[in-house]
Amino acid sequence: MGVDSRLFYAQKIAFPNLELPQWIPHLKRESLRDYATRFAATLNPTDPRPLIIGGVSMGGMIALELSRHLTTAAAIILIGSCTSGRAVAPFMRAMEQVSRPVPSGLISAGRVLAAPFLGQGGVPRADRRQLGEMLSDIHVPFLRWSGRAIMEWPGIEHVTTPVHQIHGSFDRVIPAGRLSRPPDSIVRGGAHVLNLSHPLEVNQFIAKVVQQVEHAT
Repeated sequence: MGVDSRLFYAQKIAFPNLELPQWIPHLKRESLRDYATRFAATLNPTDPRPLIIGGVSMGGMIALELSRHLTTAAAIILIGSCTSGRAVAPFMRAMEQVSRPVPSGLISAGRVLAAPFLGQGGVPRADRRQLGEMLSDIHVPFLRWSGRAIMEWPGIEHVTTPVHQIHGSFDRVIPAGRLSRPPDSIVRGGAHVLNLSHPLEVNQFIAKVVQQVEHAT
């Protein structure tokens, strides 16, 4: 929900061609689908080869929506993500509802609690610290908007682009048991930010998808 390219440092090392576009500003009461439509218009992939798109959590949801607009997309990778907002844990959905009337100052202060929670599942201490820094840099209006947009997102269950999904068994934000379909790979003990808790497994999964796309083309 608004973290930046620092989240993917381990993937950037393994995949030098990885492109990490920045979030664009949201519009008030904009849906996740409409946001993705505007986002797609800002993207100009520099590599002419078939494109693999993906993301962690909300980023994976956006990737699904982007696939509607990026004609060269050959695969989608979901990391700790889902195909519908209904997969988000009930207590997280309740927290989003309760937080709507809460003053922004309290929301801002409460961000310090998010990193320890998201880091459950083996995220190294240094990465938890950097995750906390990223969370503190997120503008509260974007945080409020993205939480609501995710909960109201009807999802996208059927896309023409092949979907490859990896998930952590210790994901407390989007529990594996709430997914509409079993993921291709479940990493035992993996956190919600799976690419931080288990970067090797995630990179191996991505490499396998890359290999499949290359063989297909």
